[in-house]
Amino acid sequence: PPSPLQGGVSSSETLLGHLLSFHLLGPFLLREDVLSLRMCSRVLSRSVNDIISSSWYFNWDRSTRTIIFRISQEDRPLARTTMKWSRIRNVNLTDPPINCIPEGITYVHFHRDCNVTQVMPFIQQFPSLRAIDVLDVDMEEDQDDNFLLHVAHTCPQLEILKLSASNLVDASVIELASCCPQLHTLILHAPSITDDAIIQLSERCTHLRDVDLSQCTNVTDSAIIQLAEHCTGLEHINLSACKLISDASITHLAQHCPSLRTINLAKCKKISSKSVSQLASHCTQLESINLRNCTQVVKNKPSSSSSDDPLAQLGASCPRLHTVNLGGCTKLTDETLAQMAASCARLSSIKVRHCDDITDHAVMELAQTCRQLEHVDLGWCYNVTDEAITQLARLCPRLRYVNITGCSDLTDEAIKQLA
Repeated sequence: PPSPLQGGVSSSETLLGHLLSFHLLGPFLLREDVLSLRMCSRVLSRSVNDIISSSWYFNWDRSTRTIIFRISQEDRPLARTTMKWSRIRNVNLTDPPINCIPEGITYVHFHRDCNVTQVMPFIQQFPSLRAIDVLDVDMEEDQDDNFLLHVAHTCPQLEILKLSASNLVDASVIELASCCPQLHTLILHAPSITDDAIIQLSERCTHLRDVDLSQCTNVTDSAIIQLAEHCTGLEHINLSACKLISDASITHLAQHCPSLRTINLAKCKKISSKSVSQLASHCTQLESINLRNCTQVVKNKPSSSSSDDPLAQLGASCPRLHTVNLGGCTKLTDETLAQMAASCARLSSIKVRHCDDITDHAVMELAQTCRQLEHVDLGWCYNVTDEAITQLARLCPRLRYVNITGCSDLTDEAIKQLA
């Protein structure tokens, strides 16, 4: 069970001041050792002793500044009338109890225990919702479009939508774009949609800043080019596993969306070093790039000059770059990685798993140059030895995670150095 209130909150006023989320995690068994809420009597509109039963308790999550209330089924109707919800805007739900949710909520996250038959009537009761997250909810085959149309017609002020739907049709996405022009964040895992949906979306929702179309395998360059030209304020884009995307898309994104901060191109096999060069030239605020399994982004022969290497250019042009994933880029060599490291002093995360040609030389260059490294993935880099791991451990004091799975040349000495 969750631990009692932690984090040194000394008064009910301080507690309420930190109240950013209300979590209803479904019915729970009663506990005899429930935390007393007398210290928080000001949170309630009448005496704690008259209201709080042994089935009410909460814990304080210091890292997210969130209070989690756990309320039994029988007490939920009472909750809405007795708690002061004026500062609560975010709700996470597993069992949506409409009768005890604060009227002013703007964000709702449904967990996997919910189903669409619960979610849709809940949304109907809160048309002022600005953010809906149903990524974890399993949609039945015939419910995808009905749900999206319901959201579009019910919540015209919607700004954030996170949805995974395997059978969605373009018409539903187009209707969403027409009804919710204020959308700025869209996570849409929908392999069935095509270019038409994305083109209409980009033309009608021009304020989009965060777009995740991972696994939308029917989307082509035509759609991404339109997205880039209409949504020039894009900051985050995820196109992982969009197998039809090529350098043409990334060139347009780079040239029209200079504020890009994160880009995920994992498994986009048509992407080459040209895309990396374009991003380096135009997107100087880039912080994170994922090129996992993009086997063409590394030149067959590394350049003798770092200024000619796209990955080195990326590091030199993007001073905020801190996360790079080159896992599965099988042409990656020591020279290329060392050149990139020389211009990426702020790197905190680097992944080069399954890069067979990487040896101690490149890893030691990383350790020497990138002293802020926290996360290093060297999985299945067969040529890495104890010497490289020792150098990492000695020069990178912030290291929290090192993956050395499959590094068959390592011995116990490497583990001792990391310890």
